[in-house]
Amino acid sequence: MSDYPLSNISADSLRNAAAIQDQIETLGAQLRAILTGEAPAKRAYKKRGPKPGSKRTATTTTAAKRKGGSRKISPEGRERIRQAQLKRWAMQKKK
Repeated sequence: MSDYPLSNISADSLRNAAAIQDQIETLGAQLRAILTGEAPAKRAYKKRGPKPGSKRTATTTTAAKRKGGSRKISPEGRERIRQAQLKRWAMQKKK
């Protein structure tokens, strides 16, 4: 590893390397558990939502931007849905 000085590596590359190192350690622990016959440690479930430190936060999602209630469908959109459903029912009736 001394062939790669850290001063020439970008921050993103260092983060990727750290994530890979974590995966290696996790897989090593799982391998040891399998080889020794011990039950592997339970894996914690990933938290949903944006990763900590990411540019996308919970406040920037579309759900958070809406003040309340559900989205409205225009009368034209509702009519298109109605016509498509009538067409599907007609096809079913023909069979």
